[in-house]
Amino acid sequence: MKATPSPQQLKHEKQLAAEAALRWVRSGMLLGLGSGSTAALFISQLGAAVRAGQYQIQAVATSLASEALAAKPGFRW
Repeated sequence: MKATPSPQQLKHEKQLAAEAALRWVRSGMLLGLGSGSTAALFISQLGAAVRAGQYQIQAVATSLASEALAAKPGFRW
């Protein structure tokens, strides 16, 4: 029987998943920004990379929460 991961472990694993997803992004892509806590981590990381000039992308949000996160100041979609 597997032990249930701690909240800290779960948060760490979600962070790793968001980082792994970001490695698949390439400039010129049209991305669908998903919903949920892991997607929020990805959107935040993606926004930082876009602001840093790493990527030039277009994005479409799948929820109002994702859209609001992506619309924070500094995002250049």
